[in-house]
Amino acid sequence: MEQEEEEAGSLESLLKWAAEIGISDSPSSNRPLSSSSTSSSSSCLGQSLSVSQFPDSGGRGLAAVRDLRKGELILRVNDAIWAAQKAKLKAEFDLKEAISLMKELKLKRRLLTFTAWLWAFASISSRTLHAPWDNAGCLCLVGYLFNYAAPGEKDFGSEDPLSRRTQVVGEMPLPCK
Repeated sequence: MEQEEEEAGSLESLLKWAAEIGISDSPSSNRPLSSSSTSSSSSCLGQSLSVSQFPDSGGRGLAAVRDLRKGELILRVNDAIWAAQKAKLKAEFDLKEAISLMKELKLKRRLLTFTAWLWAFASISSRTLHAPWDNAGCLCLVGYLFNYAAPGEKDFGSEDPLSRRTQVVGEMPLPCK
């Protein structure tokens, strides 16, 4: 019983916060709701959507409260400001966690800035890896590892490409295409 009341209070505060920053299921509203308008109704939903609780299924979700037409705007988030704020806070938090490691690696001071961190974070994705074949290291797109020989490797042009089984990139043998 106590947990249900706590969850209801948490949901109420979430909906109040969403209403204050302008999240709404009303497509006609063009500005964030003021705190005076949220005092009578702390929910930003109700014209198209409602929040349904599913305690046995582990959560809550959105449900339609009326028939919806295909392509109809049913949830409005002003300029997605909160998403940008959340992304910035997450990047700053990640930098704070990584800064000690970067200092331990003795990176240059200019690489320890927030701007440098954002660039590096955006540069590295699930399709990149670090291949340390010299002191400088590098970032390589995984696809390139299969298409090109590493710098400084011998020229395989004179050999029959089908006769070799692996192509060496740095110290890591990779299957050839």
